[in-house]
Amino acid sequence: GGLGRSEVQGMGGSAVDAAASVAKKFAINKHNKVKLIASLSSKNDVQERLERYKYMNLPEIAVVGRTNSGKSSLINHLLGKTGLAKTSSRSGKTTSINLYLINDSLILADVPGYGFEHKTSVLSKKWQRVWGPLCRGYLASTPSLRAVLFLADVRWRPVEDDRIFSCAVNEAGIPALLVLTKDDRINNDATARQVAHEIGTSSVHESRSYLTERVRKGLDWPALGPHIHYSTELVPPRKKLRRWIDSLHHAQDAQEAATVLLGASRQAAQTPAATVTMSPHDSTLPVHANNQPEGAPHDTHDTRPQAGAKTLSAVEKQNTHTA
Repeated sequence: GGLGRSEVQGMGGSAVDAAASVAKKFAINKHNKVKLIASLSSKNDVQERLERYKYMNLPEIAVVGRTNSGKSSLINHLLGKTGLAKTSSRSGKTTSINLYLINDSLILADVPGYGFEHKTSVLSKKWQRVWGPLCRGYLASTPSLRAVLFLADVRWRPVEDDRIFSCAVNEAGIPALLVLTKDDRINNDATARQVAHEIGTSSVHESRSYLTERVRKGLDWPALGPHIHYSTELVPPRKKLRRWIDSLHHAQDAQEAATVLLGASRQAAQTPAATVTMSPHDSTLPVHANNQPEGAPHDTHDTRPQAGAKTLSAVEKQNTHTA
């Protein structure tokens, strides 16, 4: 663990210049240049990074979620890299915050998972003593952090640990996009039988809507907080998440990123359902922070933030979700 001494040398101005040169491309593309630049294993590492590499002001997005929610698989699929982030069915595989430099213009942070089954286990105690303080310190003291991708397995009921971590993200003032993972498994395992029993239907679309509502309510997700569905077995969700990341990457700070998220959701909520065609994997479509369209299909409704849009407020934290 800890910071490497030479990984990030020479990245300051050149990285910013490179970001400007690829402004017309997505931050994450089909083919990506990826480099692990640091692994933060303690709160001291977080502080050391800020003190030693203050010139590293590239926009940063963190991937967080309960252990085994699919963080590493999503990162590998999103970047088109096999084995970049370590995947395992065993909990606690990610033991540090791993920072990946993407195309010299964006930093993607792979954050350790939380929510171990047995509170007295070695991993649970490690979270309480080391990983928990590390993650909270990172969220609260990383000025370049634009947003969080909050992963939740769409099949799982949220638990108290999910709500606690969601609150930590909110208290740090970091906007979040809810990413519902493992969407392809909704109708091919025990989940399908469970949902069919609970709602009396075997419809995949109705099952997805039911599970989505259950996760949002369980997390007390903001009414206008957007979500998307993701599967590592499908291409369209990856393209959609790349567009979201691109929009957040162009935001000047976390507050502007929050405006992007909120503006897109408000516009989607105000659009008559009869005029919008959306696949089951769609929620809302993002835009660049400068209010310019970022390449969404022309037949998709415009979700650019309205002028003067504000960030999420406490009043909007209800238990309903956007259409």
